[in-house]
Amino acid sequence: MRVLIAVTHLLGAGHLTRAAALGRAFVASGHDALLVSGGVPAPMVRLSDVRLVQLPPLRVAGTDFARPLGPDGSPADPALFARRRALMLDALADFAPDAVITELFPFGRRALAAEFLALVEAAQAPRPRPRVLASLRDILVASAKPERIAEAHERVARLYDAVLVHGDPAIVPLDASWPLDAGTAGKIRYTGYVDDGSRTVPAATRTGVLVAAGSGPAGSSGC
Repeated sequence: MRVLIAVTHLLGAGHLTRAAALGRAFVASGHDALLVSGGVPAPMVRLSDVRLVQLPPLRVAGTDFARPLGPDGSPADPALFARRRALMLDALADFAPDAVITELFPFGRRALAAEFLALVEAAQAPRPRPRVLASLRDILVASAKPERIAEAHERVARLYDAVLVHGDPAIVPLDASWPLDAGTAGKIRYTGYVDDGSRTVPAATRTGVLVAAGSGPAGSSGC
């Protein structure tokens, strides 16, 4: 099976880390995985045998996710978005995946909706077509605008076969942070938490205090 995973991390590298871990797990199970990454390259993220297509990278200033910045730090312009879309569609055509996974979208990354929609809409054309899946962490930030939540649900209903939630509903179900409609709830598949496979230090040897602030600049102000 060939699996294409599309991800754009804009602040920290957590989204990319999780997507790469999924890719490595597919490869370890005998599948072929291609990661289409649209964020700034993060050397600490392990790809191993996962293939990579790096798009012209986007990032944000602070937490202004509505205004992505291009590689030179200026606001991303239509030409840059068009180039990213073209590379995504080329990757889809060349790789001919059996499954397409979009990380966070359509529950987030609204500023990048045009390129994600171009990918998943193009994935509807082949016969047989690939499965189209969304990949989510267990806790989301839901919009305060009901129409945006409804928009995400409409896209799931129209374009997606399932929504993979990387968590445990006995600990935190998705509807604790995101108001699900019946159609979307019926497509939820809980996978359990994603482990990136890093070596852990035995608890008996740990000392001091551990502060986790994520991999991006947002946590640095509190440290």
